[in-house]
Amino acid sequence: MLDINFIKENKEKVKQGMLNKGEKTNSLVDEVIAKDEQWRELVQKVDAIRTESNAKAKQIGALMGQGKKEEAQSIIAETTKIKEDLKEFEEELKTLADERESMLLRIPNVAHPTVPVGATESDNEVFATWGEPNKEEWRKPHWDITERYGWVDFERGVKVAGAGFPFYVGPVAQLQRALINYFINEAGKTGYTELQAPYFVNEDSARGTGQIPDKEDMMYVIPRDEFFAIPTAEVPVTNFHRDEILAESELPVKYVCYTPCWRREAGSYGKDV
Repeated sequence: MLDINFIKENKEKVKQGMLNKGEKTNSLVDEVIAKDEQWRELVQKVDAIRTESNAKAKQIGALMGQGKKEEAQSIIAETTKIKEDLKEFEEELKTLADERESMLLRIPNVAHPTVPVGATESDNEVFATWGEPNKEEWRKPHWDITERYGWVDFERGVKVAGAGFPFYVGPVAQLQRALINYFINEAGKTGYTELQAPYFVNEDSARGTGQIPDKEDMMYVIPRDEFFAIPTAEVPVTNFHRDEILAESELPVKYVCYTPCWRREAGSYGKDV
């Protein structure tokens, strides 16, 4: 979540960043700034009322100590009204703060200037390639081959769990395990530290990486324990240093992590491939 002060100081940059990420409108930036101004004005008002209330309390104590009960009672009546107003304004203050946070959560991070802007895959830029793609049309896709030989069992996966949860059998199960080890070992050679992360995270962690509220409908939730099944290792790994301030001497920190991923995906990304 972007800091409100950063948004104010870089309003046009943030607005353009929203459009670059495919948002149809960037009016939310102006709306959250206006909401923040409302909140700040009310904070000043509430602080002033609290100061007045505290002053009245001291005045009442002084009058009672002097035996001036009637004058004290008159001020007590005033403080009753002040307390009622204060309670009302504090509730309004909380509502404004919640509304502001909800808006802030919907404003995406600003991409680095070097990131190409594109609306579809056709706008992607190729920075590097390795080898040549095999264009022999007679070759079958891997999901057809593995299903033919019983190395990936979609039907039993559906029976046991549901769509999108296949069984990997025999050599394919072994291959997957070997590939996981291979890639983690390769990352380790370039200075990455391996993490074994939790498969479930709390709401703060899911919110910290932007999964909620934006992608909440795509996540598997365990309501009883207030857990979210992770959609990618990015979520627990990114939150590994959440609420910490790292010294410059500790940077960069580089982690590699393998986890299963749970996502309710629709469209091409959700195909059993």
